[in-house]
Amino acid sequence: MVSIEKVVSSGVFAGLGLGGVVVGLVDAYQDLLLQGEPPVTVALENTVPVALGIVLLWLAWDVYWRGNDEEFVSTVAKMSFVSVVGVGLVGSWVVGIQLVQGVLKPMVILLDTLVAVAVLGTIAGINEAERDVERDRFETLAQQADRPVAETYVDDGLVASATNEAFRDTFGDGSAARLGAQTGRTHAEAALVDLVDFVDEDPLAGVFPSLERGETVERDVRIEVHGEPRDYTLRLAPVSGTADPLEVSAVFVPADE
Repeated sequence: MVSIEKVVSSGVFAGLGLGGVVVGLVDAYQDLLLQGEPPVTVALENTVPVALGIVLLWLAWDVYWRGNDEEFVSTVAKMSFVSVVGVGLVGSWVVGIQLVQGVLKPMVILLDTLVAVAVLGTIAGINEAERDVERDRFETLAQQADRPVAETYVDDGLVASATNEAFRDTFGDGSAARLGAQTGRTHAEAALVDLVDFVDEDPLAGVFPSLERGETVERDVRIEVHGEPRDYTLRLAPVSGTADPLEVSAVFVPADE
């Protein structure tokens, strides 16, 4: 079943893209046939908005057909909404003030729009750079480890978003998928609190505050592997104390090591 958020998001993207194409073509028609402007300047003026409109139409199609990855669609929709509303508000404010003054200043409008876009782009770039650093940390840790390692985030427990080869070899390729189906999560999102049978009666007591303070936490766990119970020490270490949700690396150390 297609979610309403996906339909609305892709519909808005498609509408904006179609608007860019139509406005560019109509303006080109008016410039060429009604005002007699040189074809070169008409092309230079309208090629970019028409091309961007086509790109946005393609992105709308891509978002709509992204399977069931609702988190992806939600993130894209939020970022796009913030960008459109932010730039739109800045542009409307500047143009509105200039209309009150009775003088439109194209260079001021352009500069203010560029500043708004730069702010949004910088924020998005910083966020992506932080994620790249965290992703590189996990990949380095996972590739070097011969122990099962999972990249997790805190969401009503610990949810695995990525696992290394040792994890899949030990617990089976389908372990995360089965748990994902049971918990209603998508892809490899498996709740570790469902995957492991903690030895302690209340194993997560005090864990999350410690992780938020940047501390490494260890808990003894018992996991059924291929039908047999095995004991591990689950070592939890925050990857980044600034991420929301908090991202944590989970390393399973065999108890006999």
